[in-house]
Amino acid sequence: MKIREMYVLLGSVRNLRKKEARLREQIEDLRFSLLPSGITYDKEKVQTSPEDATLNTFARLDELEGELRQIVVKLYSARVAITNRALILPPKERQVILRYYVDCWTIARVSDELKVTDRHVFRLRENAVSMLCKIGESET
Repeated sequence: MKIREMYVLLGSVRNLRKKEARLREQIEDLRFSLLPSGITYDKEKVQTSPEDATLNTFARLDELEGELRQIVVKLYSARVAITNRALILPPKERQVILRYYVDCWTIARVSDELKVTDRHVFRLRENAVSMLCKIGESET
């Protein structure tokens, strides 16, 4: 596996977590709009279509929840794949990969946990990705 492909695989968890957060926020907003305080009625506006806005909101909510379920499954699969690959790494490299990519920690937080500098965390990450690529090549 090439280094670029490995970074894409590792970064997929962070990207999926962002998508998951956005979907959860949209779902929360839609659910709030269904509360009595969120529903508004305009007496001056003439209803031109027989569509029920609440029904449309429920349909959109159902659609977003389906997307969220798919994202959660992909996220879980990506986390398992990365965790399984990281098992063969030395302890510090493994911890960097798992904390940064799987747990979505910042480099600063990882460096605090390992009690090393940020620069050293970057080096550990580069070494870990190189090792994962070499192991990936030998498996194929």
